[in-house]
Amino acid sequence: MIANNLPISAQLLAENQAVFREYNHLIIQHLKSDTAEIAIALSDIGCNLLHLVAIDYSVDPAALSSVRERGIQVSVESFERISDFVSNFISYCTAGDVVVWDVGGYAADVVSDPNLAKKIRFVLEDTNGGLWRYQSSALQCPVIEVASIENKKIENAFVGRRIVEASEDFFKSISLNMLQQEIVVIGFGGIGQSVCVALRLEGVNATVVEIDQRKLALAHALGHAIATSVGSLPNAKVILGCTGAASVKLDDLRRLANRAYLISGSSRKIEFSDVLNRGQISKGRNGQLIEESTNCVIVNNGEPINLRAASLSAEISDFMYANVIGAVVEGGDLQGSGVFQLSDAWQRKVCHLWVRRYLEVGCMTANTATAGGQSEL
Repeated sequence: MIANNLPISAQLLAENQAVFREYNHLIIQHLKSDTAEIAIALSDIGCNLLHLVAIDYSVDPAALSSVRERGIQVSVESFERISDFVSNFISYCTAGDVVVWDVGGYAADVVSDPNLAKKIRFVLEDTNGGLWRYQSSALQCPVIEVASIENKKIENAFVGRRIVEASEDFFKSISLNMLQQEIVVIGFGGIGQSVCVALRLEGVNATVVEIDQRKLALAHALGHAIATSVGSLPNAKVILGCTGAASVKLDDLRRLANRAYLISGSSRKIEFSDVLNRGQISKGRNGQLIEESTNCVIVNNGEPINLRAASLSAEISDFMYANVIGAVVEGGDLQGSGVFQLSDAWQRKVCHLWVRRYLEVGCMTANTATAGGQSEL
């Protein structure tokens, strides 16, 4: 199955299967079809896949069934509980040389504990939010990241398109045209920029909210109206949070003139945590949440909208996992503690294989159907 849907990843995994069999793998991921295929492929080449931790709001039931049918141990956990789950799992794990595949810094407590970190060979991190957690931790083992690499810009571009598409689908379901509303994008990092590009391709020049002065200046230079707070934009109607952190305060919503729709483009349920924790929350139509004091709608329960179904096309999932496989291969050579990055040589190798497979042979179009996958900021 992986050879058909993720051919580059299949090739690289086959070429490096001896390396993968050296480790015991603990995977924390959004469980879509691509993750299931990778997990099954690891099992097929004889890897010891200790456990797969699936984040509850991004589980595809068919993918979950497929990995369980292959005898892979899976736990579905809320993102609030995953860090504790991982700590407990490693505490009772008798294996060493564990490689943690992470998407949110969920093993940060483990790798900061000398007694637990000695069981970890290295951690692989795929999101900016997770990278930030590791960078601020007292690491006792190596972390290799693919969150801020140059290749991530390619993945981000497709994630940005998916966020816009999924948001438009929601508005169509409530008989509104999103593109006719006042749209605000919070955060002008990789995902925020990609969302803005996707919107501009549809004729909308979003207003950007950003607190980083360099990113704010870049947004201005690229022709966006800018602000440092949603509260200063009373006419905001669609608020797309793309920061990977808490980005909207309840007090900001109280300054808005009309009902606004809050949509998360993050990889975890964090963008609107202040509103969810402090607001007067009730359930509205279509399964959405309403903040009663402001009448604002929190779309998709505050969970990432791009993970409602699929985040990436199969081709981009293949690209993403090819980088991840490279990080596992290179991670074994890391010495000491600290955060390291996938090498430029491996990134170029992935790009070469991907362009040759998907672009030069004309297999990819702008409207390729989605088939699972994920990312972050």
